[in-house]
Amino acid sequence: TVNCQPPQVQGVNVTRGVSGGSPSLTVSWIAVSGSGISYTVWYSKSIGTTTDPPSGAFTKSEITNTSTTLSVLTQGTPYYIWVAAFSSDVQGLYSTRVSETTFEVPGAPINLMIS
Repeated sequence: TVNCQPPQVQGVNVTRGVSGGSPSLTVSWIAVSGSGISYTVWYSKSIGTTTDPPSGAFTKSEITNTSTTLSVLTQGTPYYIWVAAFSSDVQGLYSTRVSETTFEVPGAPINLMIS
């Protein structure tokens, strides 16, 4: 059998948000052509290289659409993100690294006095 490497993922975009009171990042990208395509997102607080995530990066895999939300992240922290397509367990090249800094989520007020 011949395994063909899927194309490199292009057009990766990251949007900041808040999910369940914690900072989140929504990652989206342009679909690659081919059948049976799934995606994996790598994300890290370490910069890695432009084209490769660092060892120990977190992953979110087996994504079958073109977006996912990364949640329960550290507030006010830059995250570096890469996306790759998979076809029949063959990985395509990583996308070019993108980055975004999560929101600072304000906590509940303390010592609040109402007069």
